[in-house]
Amino acid sequence: MYRSIVCKIRVMGQQGVGLISSLLTVSSRSAVAECATGAPQSDVTLEALTFDHLALRELPVDETYDKSQRQVRGACFSRVETTQLKNPRTVIYSTDAMELLGLPEDELKRTDFAEFFSGNRLLSGSQPAAHCYCGHQFGYFAGQLGDGAAVYV
Repeated sequence: MYRSIVCKIRVMGQQGVGLISSLLTVSSRSAVAECATGAPQSDVTLEALTFDHLALRELPVDETYDKSQRQVRGACFSRVETTQLKNPRTVIYSTDAMELLGLPEDELKRTDFAEFFSGNRLLSGSQPAAHCYCGHQFGYFAGQLGDGAAVYV
């Protein structure tokens, strides 16, 4: 029962965010993990995670991979390549957040965990993208502010 509810909420996107927190009891976390990975919680590894990419499918994406500083018009995301970091390391992680994906703590303590979450190694099916955004600064509309520094991996 939980699996079908959680999968439907995941498909609903933002509308389901409030509902997810009310459903996340210890007994339902395995259903969330199974929905995210297609595998029971006890079998989840970093390599077993899969991505839905709902935002990249439903919102406009700039596909040019242009690395120059520029205005991105008519797109919410820009395709990017990750920049390799030298010796990334894990400083802190949330076991509660990782449990939502079904990742047990031994997966978080892997020596290559920081490689995956820094973007040095991409998880299966990952599609790195930078979010374009705009807003107000100092009392004026500043236009596009997103500079690609924050990348979804």
